[in-house]
Amino acid sequence: SSKIADGSTVHNLACLGNVIIDGKELQVAISIQANCPVLIGTQLLKAAGKMMKIDFIKDDIEIIDCIIKTDNTKK
Repeated sequence: SSKIADGSTVHNLACLGNVIIDGKELQVAISIQANCPVLIGTQLLKAAGKMMKIDFIKDDIEIIDCIIKTDNTKK
């Protein structure tokens, strides 16, 4: 839990903040919870031009640059 300016206590604190990813500053919603892992939203990844690669076999997660493929064969 977190104590806020008016003296009350909240269990899930949400606020707006800025993050910088590869030199690009983005405004995002931030959820602050005690004893919780970092949560990355898919909209943040999209805005930053990133994608999440999940390998369930190796139990690994990787954030990588998003490569946009274009299909030039459309008529």
